[in-house]
Amino acid sequence: MIAAFFDCDGTLTRTTVVDPLVWYQTSRLSSVQRLSWLARLLLRAPALYLAERKDREAFVHLFFESYRGLRWDEVSAWHEEHFEETLRRRVVVDGLKTLRWHQDQGHSIVLVTGGLDFVVRPLAQWLTADLIATRLEVKGGVLTGRVEGKPVVGEEKARRMQQLAAERGWVLRQCYAYGDSISDQQMLASTGHPCAVNPDKALLRLAREKGWPIRYWR
Repeated sequence: MIAAFFDCDGTLTRTTVVDPLVWYQTSRLSSVQRLSWLARLLLRAPALYLAERKDREAFVHLFFESYRGLRWDEVSAWHEEHFEETLRRRVVVDGLKTLRWHQDQGHSIVLVTGGLDFVVRPLAQWLTADLIATRLEVKGGVLTGRVEGKPVVGEEKARRMQQLAAERGWVLRQCYAYGDSISDQQMLASTGHPCAVNPDKALLRLAREKGWPIRYWR
């Protein structure tokens, strides 16, 4: 009854939370529309940067407003259809090897990500993993750009992990967790076997202080 929890963006996959929307919009828009949309996104870049520096949750709320007006069925179907050429090809080799090792030991796998559920669900299905992810509000089949509940970042990652562990009968001190960012510190600290993967400077410092393993995945 042991689980291994994997952060996605920057840990298990070579992606950011911004990438999936860029993939979707650039694939469906004409050249002129694409340039216009990218220009609008660039205009928001300073505000997004400041939000990211100040508070990861604030950044997620601000960026996901960019999904406002998109049809949920169309964007979710697109990510499922194009999984192989987008998210699948960005899975980190060493991360996949580690994940498969856990499965060979009989451990359950859980993806824990601030990314959107309809983006990461095809990856979870391919890996035979449970998924803890952020959800967007849908009204009349259209995304409002507002997060449903709380985004899965910071303390919310640890809270959702604890909730799932209680449901499944897992003892978190026997479980594993992998993350790359200081925003993953609560997620890592909630398990008995935390591991900093390709850590940012703040997480590297914390991992050294705590004596957590540090790994660099290809």
